[in-house]
Formats: sequence, C-alpha cells, structure tokens
Amino acid sequence: LTGGVQAYWTAEGASMTESKPNFKQASWRLHKLAALVKATDELLEDATALESYIKNSAPAAIMHQINKAILSGNGVGKPVGIINSAFAVTESKESGQAADTILAENVVKMYSRMLPASRTNAAWYINPACEAQLRLMKDGNGQFIYLTPGSQMNQTPYATLLGRPVIPLLGGMPALGDVGDIIFCDLSYYYMIRKASGVKSATSIHLHFDKEVTSFRFSLRVDGKVPFQSP
Repeated sequence: LTGGVQAYWTAEGASMTESKPNFKQASWRLHKLAALVKATDELLEDATALESYIKNSAPAAIMHQINKAILSGNGVGKPVGIINSAFAVTESKESGQAADTILAENVVKMYSRMLPASRTNAAWYINPACEAQLRLMKDGNGQFIYLTPGSQMNQTPYATLLGRPVIPLLGGMPALGDVGDIIFCDLSYYYMIRKASGVKSATSIHLHFDKEVTSFRFSLRVDGKVPFQSP
C-alpha cells in the first residue's frame, strides 16, 4: 500500500533501516470518442430548441460511453474498464447457488476483499435488475443489510449496502448473473486522462450542403485504466 516505503522501530543511537519506493511504468494512449448528429434545416427552423437539445444531448451521450468504458471497457480503441483490470477481484458464487441469484454471502465476501482504507470511499455499482433481490437481503442474524434511501436508518439520497452507497446504472453494467452485475469499487484507484480542451464541437452546413442538412460534430480524447498489476 505504501509502494515499497517502509518504517522500522529503531533503537536510540542506532542506524535507521532504509527503504525506497518501488515504481513501474504505465502508459496511456488517448482514444477518440465522437458523436455526429445531423438535422435538416427545415427541422432546425421549425423546432427552435432543437439545436440546444443536440448540443446538450451529445456531450451527455459521450459521458454515457465514458462511464460504460470505466466499468467494462476492453481496452480496444477505448479505456480498460474495472472489470477487465488486473487489479479486479472476482468472487465466485456459493456452492449450489442458483443462477441469476444474489446471496448475502456474495456481498459480504466482496466487502471483505476491499482494502480497509478504501471502504469509506467505495460504492456499489449495480445493474438495476439486482435491486429486487438486494432489497430483501438479510445477514445470518436476520438483519437487513440493504437500506432504502429516506428510511429511518438511512437519510442519504442513495440506498446503502453494508453501509456504502448503492448506485444503479442503466448503461455498461453486465446482465444479472454475469460477472460485474455488482461492482464494489473505490474509483480513486481508477486513473483517467483526457485532452485538456475537453469536448470539442463544431457545426457544418457544407457536409450535406445540397440536402440542406446541418451537421453537429462532438469529440473527446480520453484514456483510463487501473495501473496496478495485481489485486
């Protein structure tokens, strides 16, 4: 956890034991994510808010794809996601556990593998299809371990599971029963870089000038990965 830096108990007047940090090289290569949206000039004239809608929706679509890549990107022309990282730990199902089910034992084992220093910063990211089973989940003592938001025991805007926020995501999450349908992670261990200019946008009436179609172009260059070599 300290990258090779060590501390030692040292007697008075004795020489200190030295240590040095251990580093490995990691490289990032920017990948381009783009959205090209076309609209006829007639539609732009008749629906006066359409241009604003496009300029708001295209960056939102780009962010959706980035979130998906952070979770499950395969590294081919896009970032490497958490699930495909060498830093990921996958908990196997229990003996005799039925397909597409979630047991309290699965959740507890995932929690126990989280670095202790990260537990106060980690969150659960789930496919919404998991939520029905989580809401009914109890520990071995019959106590609910999933608390809905706004309840007497949970005043946060998110549901909590073992005390940490639960964030359902529509895009990028594997299906119920597949690896990654529930992810427990501390995103401070995920490193991402982007071009300083951020989302670039441009508008052209020339691409389809003869059809009276206006094109709106948006692009962003990013890369991301967990640089650590093993769990």
